[in-house]
This record gives sequence, structure tokens and C-alpha cells, in this order.
Amino acid sequence: MVRYAQLLPEAEMTLYPPRPDRWPQSLKGFVVLVAVAAILMGCWLAFASWFRKEMSYAGKATFAAMPPNDHDLRSWLREQPGVVGTSVGTSRPNATTLIVAFSMSRSLRGDPKLPDLDEECKSLGYRGAYGHFEPYKADVFFDP
Repeated sequence: MVRYAQLLPEAEMTLYPPRPDRWPQSLKGFVVLVAVAAILMGCWLAFASWFRKEMSYAGKATFAAMPPNDHDLRSWLREQPGVVGTSVGTSRPNATTLIVAFSMSRSLRGDPKLPDLDEECKSLGYRGAYGHFEPYKADVFFDP
């Protein structure tokens, strides 16, 4: 033991030979990178849940038969989570076409989900749908 200690410089005098570092430098860098990525992802998810934006939606559908008015559909839509009640409107450009427009306050993550207009129209007496509600550029007058 004495001979080994005499061969080392004074700053490194020890009874045991030097050990290599347990974590290679590249693995340390990877762990730091993963930790930073996890923190950034957590910050983004928190921001996306907290930040809300009001967006407008309009959909157009064609039916074989419709109820005499759209009052029940507008009432149901106003009760949906995130829908701004004063923004709900419907229009009937002809006897078979229905256009629905409304605004929603949603998070960047997309919560709450868009209301399912297709299913609700079936339950309210809109019969013989030709497809689903399609996005529509709302440039018509809507009846509130």
C-alpha cells in the first residue's frame, strides 16, 4: 500500500485506486435532455388547458324532412358545455337544408368537445339525413 501511495501525486493520495465515473457523460446528457423535455411538456399541457379561445363554427346538412321550427335544436345547443348561448343561430335556405352556427369557448387541447349535431338532429325529428353536417362558411343571416 505504501508503494502505491508514493507513486500518486500528493493531490490524489488515497488507499484505493481511482474509480471510473459511474455514469458516462453521454448518459448524463441524455437524462438532462429527457428531464428538460418532460418539464416543457408539462408546462405546455398546463398552458393548453388554462388558455381558452372563443371559436365560431357553422355546419350545413340536408334532410328529407324537418320539424316546423328549430327552437328545440337551438335550446339543446345553448345548454352544451362551452357554447356561448347568445351565439346560437339556425337558417333554412330552402325546405331541405339546415345551417347551424354557434361559438364555443375551448381550450387549446380541444375541451370541451364539439356537440354531436348529427345524433341530436335524429332525436329531434330531423329525418332522412343526406350525410353529416359539413363545415360551412357562415355568410347568411341566422335566426336566433
